Amino acid sequence: MVNDYFRYGDNSDFWGSGWLVRGELNFPGPFYTAETDTCGTGIIELLNNVIFDDDGAEYVMIQPRIKAELLQLWNAGSVEVFGGYYCDGNEHWTTKLVRDWWASRGDVLERLKDKELIQSNYNQDIRYRYYLENQAAHDLRKYCFFLEKGIYPTTQKLPEID
Repeated sequence: MVNDYFRYGDNSDFWGSGWLVRGELNFPGPFYTAETDTCGTGIIELLNNVIFDDDGAEYVMIQPRIKAELLQLWNAGSVEVFGGYYCDGNEHWTTKLVRDWWASRGDVLERLKDKELIQSNYNQDIRYRYYLENQAAHDLRKYCFFLEKGIYPTTQKLPEID
């Protein structure tokens, strides 16, 4: 029932794919954006997980961790008029792609210093930078484990990403 609502009851394109045109500020994981509008609704709906670029396009900077964030992500996707939120990242990410993304995270960190990007956000640039410098590596190691084994780890040894 919930899936039917999100498939037919809103403007989101959660069930399609935007992989080939996904935004460069998206953090690896199942959810990402591609070609979103610039209305500024992403942060309103999903404050802890979305960042804007200097044009106001939305990106998933932190993957949802709890049910409330997942529901907020659905809401953000449902009000995004271009249908630019997607949930097929697990079909495309590989451990190698995640490691490559991690190796080039300096590009994202550099982009977060852009004056227009900073002005377009509500300190999300600070939040994303903090996340990348402190917790992101661990989350990506867990995600790589999931990509390799099909389950999230509990006490298992995590793969390296560096």
